[in-house]
Amino acid sequence: MRVLVTGGTGFIGRATVKRLTALGNECIVVSRDPGRAATLGLPPGSSFIKDVSAAPQVDAAVLLAGETAAGLWTKRKRAAIFSSRVDGTRRVIDWMRSSSRRPQVLVSTSAVGYYGHRPGETLDETSAPDPTAGFRSRVCLRWEAEALRANELGVRTVVSRFGIVLGVEGGLLADLLRLHRLRLSFVLGNPGTFVSWVALDDAVAFIQRALEDASFSGPVNVVAPTATTQGEFTAAVADAVGSRVVGRLPAWLLRATLGELSSAVLNDEHVVPSVALAAGFRFAEMDLHAYLRRILSR
Repeated sequence: MRVLVTGGTGFIGRATVKRLTALGNECIVVSRDPGRAATLGLPPGSSFIKDVSAAPQVDAAVLLAGETAAGLWTKRKRAAIFSSRVDGTRRVIDWMRSSSRRPQVLVSTSAVGYYGHRPGETLDETSAPDPTAGFRSRVCLRWEAEALRANELGVRTVVSRFGIVLGVEGGLLADLLRLHRLRLSFVLGNPGTFVSWVALDDAVAFIQRALEDASFSGPVNVVAPTATTQGEFTAAVADAVGSRVVGRLPAWLLRATLGELSSAVLNDEHVVPSVALAAGFRFAEMDLHAYLRRILSR
């Protein structure tokens, strides 16, 4: 299978390209700097292009590009987060529309931020979006709407609503580890708030499965099936690096210092992967403590 991958040099993208290539697929990676991308250790046989308009005919597309959420969400930062996801996806769908032979399947990205702060609720793919229309949810709604335009072109479209993707190579965990290794292990906000997470390998395995399994279509929550609270999450990270939880940073303080970014760690989002489980997808990593100890001991 020849697969177009946007965001292929990012945290999830690198792991995705490596897995797909190891399984015999050919990956064409879209990068703003193809020369630099070619030096990042992606598998031999990967090719690099600067713009999707230069892409050859492909069998599938995986969209993983997006401005990092790390950093204060200033007006400029929010615009970059929105544009990189929504406008970037629109360009790919427009390219598909003009292509003489379209991909058979598109796997796009979204996030559990779609649901917003929902204490006391268990959220599956049928749940409504954030009733307060927060920034994260607004981005996800527009992002998904652009991707789902591919259905009109006869392209099977899967929208992956990822929880926090955990791996040592990047993402939120890499940032948290710096603090925990300094013995600054604090619960962020309410220790009873639910956190939806997924192991990097499971996230990538789902992308592969979604490309190959025609039964997948539409939104799919990609989160570990086991419920985890903010208190349990903090304790697991601290334990994995030999630290201990020393206190709690109250929500008001995080909102005052992080602004709108704080919603990414304070929102109560008990999300379940109903569609994936019903289709027989097996999450290899469901024990957060065991998973963190294993990947941090490597």
